[in-house]
Amino acid sequence: MHQALPVGLRRIALFRSATSFRSLLPLTTTPRSWFEVAKFHHPFEKVCSVRQYSQQKPAIRKPFNWGSNKKHRDFKLKAQILESMAADPKIEEQLAPLREAVKEQGDLVRKLKAEGAPEIDVKKAVNELKARKKILEDRELALAPSVASFDRARMEDLLKRRFFYDQSFAIYGGITGQYDFGPMGCALKANMINVWRQFFVLEEQMLEVDCSILTPEPVLKASGHVDRFADLMVKDVKNGECFRLDHLIKNHLEKLAAAKDATKELKDECEDIVIKLDGMNKAEMAAILTKFGMKSPITGNDLTEPIEFNLMFGTQIGPTGLVKGFLRPETAQGIFVNFKRLLEFNQGKLPFAAAQIGN
Repeated sequence: MHQALPVGLRRIALFRSATSFRSLLPLTTTPRSWFEVAKFHHPFEKVCSVRQYSQQKPAIRKPFNWGSNKKHRDFKLKAQILESMAADPKIEEQLAPLREAVKEQGDLVRKLKAEGAPEIDVKKAVNELKARKKILEDRELALAPSVASFDRARMEDLLKRRFFYDQSFAIYGGITGQYDFGPMGCALKANMINVWRQFFVLEEQMLEVDCSILTPEPVLKASGHVDRFADLMVKDVKNGECFRLDHLIKNHLEKLAAAKDATKELKDECEDIVIKLDGMNKAEMAAILTKFGMKSPITGNDLTEPIEFNLMFGTQIGPTGLVKGFLRPETAQGIFVNFKRLLEFNQGKLPFAAAQIGN
């Protein structure tokens, strides 16, 4: 039987044991449970069994008012501001025509989708709808009280100054779409991954793997990615907007065939081309593009000659450079080639799912 310590020394011992034992606990354990577990494991206190501790579910660290429908309150606040703006006749006089324009375009988009209109027409209508919504939102922000405004540029500037993230290689001009995470950004990303893993991998009992990013050519050759993982693209000569050539041809021909003045010969020709489109090569598609005089479906500008856009990034593996490889186009390949090992790991039973986190 251990001799009891004085109260002061006892508190110091408990604090030291809690501090040292804290590093062994999962990151999701709350500060209160750190002290409680340390107290149970202290040599002068009651020692709990491993089974007793393992049955305790680690608490997930949450905000103080987690689950208090905060987003719902924010939405109500925004709705109240909009209602107060609508009560002002002068403001409503400026916003009413813009809302009506958005409603008309939204009805048009729904009508096109319901009638099965060509994808290009739907895309054009959706772009117009987004433009009208943007005009309405900008006008609402301009007319709203200062408390309701949100300066996105200042928010992004704050996040970059605190180095949550920044554009990659910014001192050399940066690269569009590439970002580096700072200390707080890394912590935020790690927390999001942990929550995702806790919900999907652990609770659903998925099998997680972490495979190589580099993939040798024979693997992607067998899957067909080397031969077929390239799309033919055309660009708008003025603004550089890209379009997939097969989608462009299909939508254009469907629109021609659906026209009221289309002849039977034209309809048959369009239908025949659409059926054979997947098997056509670059030269055949370019001939169709020229024959029908296709333009940009968004701006009506001329288009460039078809170019191949390879969706995979090639590289060389090893110092000799003789082994050709690619950066994996998706995380699925590593799961597929390891499926037999996963089946054996799961004692011959078909796994519910396999998961992988990465680029």
